[in-house]
Parts: sequence; C-alpha cells; structure tokens
Amino acid sequence: MNKIYRVIDANVNRASEGLRVLEDIFRLFYNNDKFVKAVKEIRHSIRKACSDLKFLKSRDISTDSGKSSFTNTEKSRKCVEDIYLANSKRVEESLRVLEEFFKIVNESKSFLFKELRFKIYRIEEELFSVKHKFQNILKCSKTTLYTIVDSRFCIKERLDTCVEILKGGAKILQLREKVLSDREKIKIGKAISKLCRDFGAIFIVNDRVDIALYCEADGVHLGQDDIPVELAKDILGINKIYGLSTHTFKQVKEAATLSIDYIGFGPIFPTKSKENPDPVVGTESLKKVKKEYKNLPVCAIGGINFSNIESVLEATPEMVCVMSGITMRENIKKEVENYRRVINDTVNLCK
Repeated sequence: MNKIYRVIDANVNRASEGLRVLEDIFRLFYNNDKFVKAVKEIRHSIRKACSDLKFLKSRDISTDSGKSSFTNTEKSRKCVEDIYLANSKRVEESLRVLEEFFKIVNESKSFLFKELRFKIYRIEEELFSVKHKFQNILKCSKTTLYTIVDSRFCIKERLDTCVEILKGGAKILQLREKVLSDREKIKIGKAISKLCRDFGAIFIVNDRVDIALYCEADGVHLGQDDIPVELAKDILGINKIYGLSTHTFKQVKEAATLSIDYIGFGPIFPTKSKENPDPVVGTESLKKVKKEYKNLPVCAIGGINFSNIESVLEATPEMVCVMSGITMRENIKKEVENYRRVINDTVNLCK
C-alpha cells in the first residue's frame, strides 16, 4: 500500500501546485474573481480529501527517479497563456491519477476526483471558448473562407453586406475600416459583433485593439507596424483570436515564435485594396510556407478571385481571404456560397 500512497502524495502535490499557478494567473493577471474562487475550491477539496498523514509518510524524494527529468517544453514558456495551459493539463492529469488510485484506497473519493477533473475541463472550455470555436471552424474544412468588409470596396451598406455574407455561410468576418472615425468604427463594430454572434461566426477587427475591445470582437488582426501581439493580449485577454499579417519568409519565421492563432500571408496576387501594397509573393511562396510551417494556420490573402483560386487551393492554406470579389457583387450571398463551394468549405455541417 505504501507505493500507492506514494503515488497519491505526489499527485496531490502536483495538482495543488498547478492549481496555485492557475489561481495567481486569474487573480493577478486577469482579475477574474469567478475563476479564482472556482480554482481555490478545487484545491481545498483535494487537500481535504487527502488530509490523511499516511500519504505524507509514504513520501521518499531520495528515490524518486523523475525528480530531475525535464522535457524541453518544460524549460521555457512564451507567454502567460502557455503557463496556464501547461498547468491546467498538469492538474487534469494529476486528478486522473488520483481518480484511478483512489479506486483501490477509497472508491467514493475516486468519484470526487473525477468530478473535480471535469470542473477544470469546464473552466478551460469557458476560458478558451472563442479559440475553441475558431479551431472547430478550421477543423470542419480543408480550407475555410475568410471574408473582409471594407466600406471602400462595398456597393451596399456595410451591415447589409455583412448580413448577406453571413447568410451565405461564411464563418469568419473581418472589419477593415481606414477612413471612418473611431466613433463610427465602434458603432458599426458593435452591430457586426452582434450579427456574428447570432450567426455563430467569428468577428475580427483589423489593426485596432481598442476598437476590438469596445466592440466585444472575437479577435484582432494585426499588421507588422501595429502593437505587439503580447501587448494586445494584455488588453483583450487570452480568449481571443490573434492574427498577424506577413509578407516575407522572415516575417513568417518570426510569427512562428509568437503565440498567435494564424497568419495572413500575401499578397498572393496583385491587389487594389491597399494604397501601398507589399510585393506579390505568389503561390509558390505560399506552398513553401505551408510546407515549412505545418502547425501555423495560414490565411492566403491578396487579389484572390474565381480565376486564380484553384492555384491557391493547391497550396492547402487553412483559410482563403476574398474581399472585393464578394463585397463588390450584387448578389453577395450567392457569391459567398459559390466561393465556399469551390473551396469545399463545409463548416455548416459541423456543429
């Protein structure tokens, strides 16, 4: 029995330490009283259930073969989000071990640890609900349509354009506005944010983290000259989508070291949507990026339309961005459906 108690003692400590890290993140980084209270209650429940001193007496650090074993991922963290995820998984795994070994020691308490494990799952699910939603959208299709609304390239009123885009089944919509006042951006952004929630779509704001915050957007897409991603996360929080524009292999390489959800890579073809566009990268460069950075979701962007989209799809980007090819058309809903059909965007089938 002593070895079983030793396993229990080690995992009580591991779970408690991980929970303390989560508690401090919620308390000192995100000021989230709800999650602070939930994590603290879980930690106290574990300690109370394992208060028997015989577990402590079974501890033997001198013969613990794993005390000096570390993986490379344990030695570094990129950001607070990485710290959270690492410790959340640590707690979940420890609770699973406690659940299994208490089936031998005290079966009724085994159910307690299962219940506590699912509480951690629910906290993580709620904390990363937007990220999970985005990831599920990408998982549903080999390539997903990414739409942008910019009033300079709309023949209809902005909200009407957004409604038709969403009715066409698009699940990712970005607001890019360069000429409106901040007050107007917030007003239209709030309206689009509500629309996207009603349609189950992701709403991204281009460039402006402050506008994204006030509009309760799902994320922000940043350019190379915008504020750093980590600073954006300090403002918006971790349960948001962060995209970054890239135009060269060097920028893609740098982006791969950041904790972001996707990159925009382009312009793939010549585009008129920007006053001073970056040099065209072409489809071969897109293929190279996809080959070298398999774990970094890529949105191909720039001058993509029905005449050239097939060559883009050959590179298998996770997303393909179309703007004027949709927003400058009379029947926007139909155009969205046509593009989705071409790229086999079946997100509506995945609930």
